[in-house]
Order: sequence, then structure tokens, then C-alpha cells
Amino acid sequence: MRRKNIVKRERQVRCITLEMELQRQMGSYTDLVLLNALVDEHFGSIRALAKAAGISERTLNRRMAGKSQFKFDEILRLAYVFSMTDEETHEIFFVRYLAA
Repeated sequence: MRRKNIVKRERQVRCITLEMELQRQMGSYTDLVLLNALVDEHFGSIRALAKAAGISERTLNRRMAGKSQFKFDEILRLAYVFSMTDEETHEIFFVRYLAA
């Protein structure tokens, strides 16, 4: 991996780590409508996304239904498979903080 990509990825991990800490302290939610739109546009099904991201289909179904929150490693995996920028990642997974 090129140095520029490594630095960008490290920065994204630091930002998400801070956001996850805030999420644990204050509570948060995921923009499931936007996330579902991305799934439909890029993968067509949760099954295909689960396979691409290396997340079990059952776990991803629970997260997408809002029954449980995404974990740190899952957010990183999804950000990677969707090639999300930091802003897009925050817009989808940390909605409350952007709105505040």
C-alpha cells in the first residue's frame, strides 16, 4: 500500500475511533435509509454486501434493521467496500453529531 493511502487510512481510523467513543458516551444512530440506498446501488442485496465486507449475513441484517448498532470494525469494512470518504462515513454512521 502506498504511503499516502496508509496515512489516509490511519487518519480515518483515528476519526472513527473518536466518533465511536462519543457514540458510546452519548448514543447515536445510523442513517439506515442512506445505507440501504448504497446497498441497492452498489451490491443489490445485503447478502452480496455481507460477502464483500466479510460480515455474516445475519449480523448485517440485524444492523440494517436497526436491531443493533454497527461495531467499529464493521464500520471500517463497510467504509472500505463502499470507498467512502470520511465525510460520507460520518454522514451515514454518526448522523446525530452532524445534525447537532
